[in-house]
Amino acid sequence: MLASEYGLVNFVQKVTELCRGKAYFTTPYNLGEYLLMDYMNRKTRTIH
Repeated sequence: MLASEYGLVNFVQKVTELCRGKAYFTTPYNLGEYLLMDYMNRKTRTIH
C-alpha cells in the first residue's frame, strides 16, 4: 500500500485481519523498504 491516509490504512488493517493475511506498507519515497503487518503472527516489522 502506498497511501498513508488514516482511513485507508485503517481499511487495509481491517481487511488484513478479516482475511488473516499480510499487508505491506511503503511510500513513494522509500519503495525499497516495506512495513510488514502479519496478522497471523501478530508481528509488525520493517523489511529492507
